[in-house]
Amino acid sequence: MLLLALLAACARDISVEPSDGATTRDARSDPSDAPAEDAAAPDADPMDATAPDLGHLDASAADTGPAQPACRVDRFLPCADADEDARRNDDWASATPFNDNRSVGCIRGDELTTLERTRTSTLCSNESADFYGLQFVHCDTRSVNAQIRLHPRTECDPADFSLGFRRGVSIDCANPPAGVRCRTEGVDRIIEIVAPPDRTVSPWYFSVEKTRSDVRLEYSLTVRIF
Repeated sequence: MLLLALLAACARDISVEPSDGATTRDARSDPSDAPAEDAAAPDADPMDATAPDLGHLDASAADTGPAQPACRVDRFLPCADADEDARRNDDWASATPFNDNRSVGCIRGDELTTLERTRTSTLCSNESADFYGLQFVHCDTRSVNAQIRLHPRTECDPADFSLGFRRGVSIDCANPPAGVRCRTEGVDRIIEIVAPPDRTVSPWYFSVEKTRSDVRLEYSLTVRIF
């Protein structure tokens, strides 16, 4: 019995000699050597959770859609159009004289009176178009070239405005007659004409038109006869 008691006491304190000479205790021999139980974390208070700061969201992240061109405005805003202080030029019959009622072309025979003039104006949102007129005299034996150029001075979608031309009848730029060509150059709309020699006098009209009611367009209109 004494021998069994000694063996039991030795079993409670067993040391192992590792190869490097250090002594390693069996954790079972000393409760103080056992790893301590993790301290229980205090219960989290849900009221302490930090809510996202919605006031600091990047405004650029909001999907506001594509930016509107500058020519699209509030239709209720006032709009000044100096060309309409004395008269309205909203149709062919009330067109503003482009060259102050002076004719161009071949006033006598084949003697050409040239022209290069630019007018600036504003097409307001309460107007459908601005119209201009020019008296053209065809030559006796020579052809004359003409160019009408519309340049938008306000940033605008090209689909929102157009340039029109009327010589007896309105010219369809999608299917122009012989001697007339319509084209674009950058943001400019251009109509080019070759006037044949026929010894006649004809009124020419050109118009700045829009396709949206909320468009306010500042523009320059240039006419060249050469």
